[in-house]
Amino acid sequence: MNILLEAVGLNKKFNGNTTVLNNVCLKIRRGGIAALIGESGGGKTTLCRVFTGLEKASSGKVLFKGKELGTLRGRSFDDCASLQYIFQDPYAALEEESTVSSVLQEPVNMCSRRGRDYMPPQEALTWAGLAGAAFLGRKIKTLSGGQRQRVSLARSLITRPDLIIADECTAMLDAQAAAEIGRIFKKLNQKLGLSFLIVTHDAQFLYQVVDYIYVLHEGAIVEAGPKDRVLNIPSAGYTREYMESMWEIEGGGLIEQDHLCQPQ
Repeated sequence: MNILLEAVGLNKKFNGNTTVLNNVCLKIRRGGIAALIGESGGGKTTLCRVFTGLEKASSGKVLFKGKELGTLRGRSFDDCASLQYIFQDPYAALEEESTVSSVLQEPVNMCSRRGRDYMPPQEALTWAGLAGAAFLGRKIKTLSGGQRQRVSLARSLITRPDLIIADECTAMLDAQAAAEIGRIFKKLNQKLGLSFLIVTHDAQFLYQVVDYIYVLHEGAIVEAGPKDRVLNIPSAGYTREYMESMWEIEGGGLIEQDHLCQPQ
């Protein structure tokens, strides 16, 4: 298996004594779509921030394409360009008064200065589901949440990354917009071979998009495996409880497990 990203015994403590990550080990294969699930406050975002260099692990290693990565300041431009991050809040991630063109031009300029190949902005927008040159002139403040998140995705595609980490990027979107993001991720994976690590609380998104699941509980990986096994026959008690809570929908009903998890 060609491993793209690997966590080896990652530990993270805040204020010297609050454990947020506890001996986390995981692997993201090249061409894979993995999910990281668990309750809020369980350490998922901290783990993503360690992967992207925004946080420093207390101990352990992050390996990307076989090379150990440190914090953001210690990484090369190519390392940063190859591992992109999409934030949860599409309203906070983009400057309101900026145009779509200016948002996408920034990574183009950075790639040009450093001699890295890049994806033209219009092509990136098309992959992100915003076809049409008219979008380039739009101001961010005129876009919906779903459109903003797709601009964030287009921005991440400019550098032609190997891996995108998406931290609950559909949490603030309605069901239709979230489903569209999922379809775009699958298309990028199938057509471009782009790998993803996705943090999500959406059971349908899990079932339709990912192929492998890691379950994080109180900072530790308590279960990992192929999607169908984790969804159908979870081995950890915490996973079973968590998945039951995810199957709840508005109105007090439940999505039937057999319907949700049957193979495609």
